[in-house]
Amino acid sequence: MPRLTSLLAQSQTNDTSNGLTLIFFAIGGALIAYGAWGLKAGKTRGKYGTQFDGNAAMILSGIRLLGGLICCGFALYQLLIG
Repeated sequence: MPRLTSLLAQSQTNDTSNGLTLIFFAIGGALIAYGAWGLKAGKTRGKYGTQFDGNAAMILSGIRLLGGLICCGFALYQLLIG
């Protein structure tokens, strides 16, 4: 009986980690795409629709790109290790 409960607990953690992996890949992919688009265009929008140009846009887009890479890296780690 203890073996059955351990198998059930293991399958639940795998389902949770797979869902977490998909969510982090989706968020990371969106951040990477939005950050790369902002770097290429040289302008981007902030949280409340504020237009950023020049260096501020480059910094904000770089932060988004870095955040996306971190999210995708965590998802890949969770996929391989978790």
